[in-house]
Amino acid sequence: MKTLLLMAGIFLASILNAQYYYLGPFNSGVNPGDINQDDGEFPFGGGLDPAWTVVIAPTTTPTWSATQSLPFPFDLGGTVFNSFKVSNSGVLTFDVAATSVPGFTNAALPNAAIPDNSICVWGLQGTGGNDNCVQRTFGTAPNRQHWIFFSSYSTAGNTGWTYFSIVLEESSNKIYFVDQRNNVTVTSVNLTLGIQIDATTAYQEVNSPNVHPNSTASDPTRSDNFYWEFTPGTQSPEDASLGSVLLPNYAQTAVPLDIEVEVDNVGTQTITSLQLSYTVNGSVPITQIVTGLNIPSNGSQVVTHPTQWTPSMLGNNDIVVTSGLVNGLPDGDTTNNSSSKTVIIYDQAYSRQVLYETFTSSTCAPCTPGNANFEGVLSSVDTNEYTSIKYQMSWPGAGDPYYTDEGNVRRNFYSINSVPRLEIDGGWDDNSNSFNATLHNDAVQVPAAVELVAEYEIDVANKSVKTCIDINSYADVIGKTLYIAILEDTTYNNVETNGETEFFNVMKKMLPNASGQSVTVLANSSTNICETYTFNGSYRLPADAGSPINHATEHSVEDFDHLKVAVWLQDDATFEVFNSNDAIRKPLGTVTGDGSLTTVDAFDVKLYPNPANNWVDVELSLEESSEISIEIYDAMGRVVERIQPQYVNAGITDQIINTQYYNSGIYIVRITNGSEQITRFLTVQH
Repeated sequence: MKTLLLMAGIFLASILNAQYYYLGPFNSGVNPGDINQDDGEFPFGGGLDPAWTVVIAPTTTPTWSATQSLPFPFDLGGTVFNSFKVSNSGVLTFDVAATSVPGFTNAALPNAAIPDNSICVWGLQGTGGNDNCVQRTFGTAPNRQHWIFFSSYSTAGNTGWTYFSIVLEESSNKIYFVDQRNNVTVTSVNLTLGIQIDATTAYQEVNSPNVHPNSTASDPTRSDNFYWEFTPGTQSPEDASLGSVLLPNYAQTAVPLDIEVEVDNVGTQTITSLQLSYTVNGSVPITQIVTGLNIPSNGSQVVTHPTQWTPSMLGNNDIVVTSGLVNGLPDGDTTNNSSSKTVIIYDQAYSRQVLYETFTSSTCAPCTPGNANFEGVLSSVDTNEYTSIKYQMSWPGAGDPYYTDEGNVRRNFYSINSVPRLEIDGGWDDNSNSFNATLHNDAVQVPAAVELVAEYEIDVANKSVKTCIDINSYADVIGKTLYIAILEDTTYNNVETNGETEFFNVMKKMLPNASGQSVTVLANSSTNICETYTFNGSYRLPADAGSPINHATEHSVEDFDHLKVAVWLQDDATFEVFNSNDAIRKPLGTVTGDGSLTTVDAFDVKLYPNPANNWVDVELSLEESSEISIEIYDAMGRVVERIQPQYVNAGITDQIINTQYYNSGIYIVRITNGSEQITRFLTVQH
């Protein structure tokens, strides 16, 4: 979500006709304009895309680079430039004739050490072995961005590194400062961010020369980047900027959805009303005035269009949201008044098994009540409603002995920086002590386009686990990631300092690794995936997290007979979890991977019409004759109707249910066939 973390500010030493104002920092999960989608923020030669080229290599003293050509003309303060050079002290200048180099000690702007027509992230030090300033152009004309990236730079008094970029934008002539990642004590880093036109005219971030990097920016992807936006001109009184459209990536037909959009007020006047429109697949715009708003200058709010959208067309649906009049007046900048979202619509839904990923440690005092709260909330919940995984972490103190490098990959995936921490289906992100039954009930009622059916077997003697998963889908799921985790249901040996004596669902190994594997499943089809893993060497209990298990030579499994397997399908870009499951243990030698795990062939259910008015047909498809029972629950989990068990012959059978007396709303239809259950969501509309 786009968040404005600091009031926009302007520092003016004198006034010119070509003024600048700035906004930010923004933390929107994307880089400015989402043009640079590079998720490999690494050192040059150490994982950085080779498309980046070096502007200046590390040197121990302040030094200018050679003159560089710009890929497009850039206007700074009313003068157009075509070339620049950069110092290893964090200064970009268009005065390529300048000889005096700004030192490593920064100060407020304007400053005599800075040449005219310069852009500063002053205070960086390109002195270490990996400290390269590199450049790359993104996008297509006339909307390109040229990035000057200070990669793995040092700072005064710190042994760690920080990553910042200066971004020049074609046509708009905007300048962005992007705070990308660091591993420093951020309060000890002091930078000057701003523009110096000449010795008396400058525009800088209000905290300069003491701008600190973002304390949570450690991820090498753009998801945790912060940026400031410096714009030429004066700030408009009325200016609404649309951020993300908050619709799900997948949704079911006939279930009404709110059209929500993030609105940032980048004007000077409080927004009290906003004209908002949306189209679906190029339809006639649905336009209304939203009143009762109170979005202060440089504030942000999620605004809901008064008219819901009820999906009817299967497949991709393109929703475009636009804004118009602000407080009844024309918007001062119409270039930021549109945002879009593609939603994939499917007509049937599977029941959801909620994925809970807990980051914890036996050295973490708050983790004790956090884990107790989490387990307590779920103690009265059907275990078929959730999948639970615990990742033991490397802090506080010496960390948990069962910390693993693969657990750390998941930590970095979510940018976790505190424990206990709980992720619910890749969305809700908070302390485990805040978890409650309402959160679970809300999560389990979300329809799922995907079903995972999994089995596993354990060869205890050979320390081997084999699992096979069928992925069934009602919608096209393209290039998403299947994760498989081997868990130990209870461990005891990793007791440390927080008072816990037993630990549940502890992750031991991920298959094939913590990065998972990419899968594609088309609508109304299935795919089957199998993995086998043999634990190596002998058991070792690490003294602490400083010497984690080396899976190539050893393991930390206390009891192989108590291993289990969890599986889930996830969108790595959005963190959305499509569904999860706990694999069912089968006798050794019976998990074959022949694609026969799916319940769709042996036992399937369809509802139509859906939405229903006066009746719904529950179509049962059975491979073998069996006893079937049907229960219908409202959204609060209360039983609305219960159809007594009846013997149903193999093949297709229709069960008509009268819904004319049901209140309009969403219902859960649960069909039981022996030990198997299928849940479907039913919408009733009168």
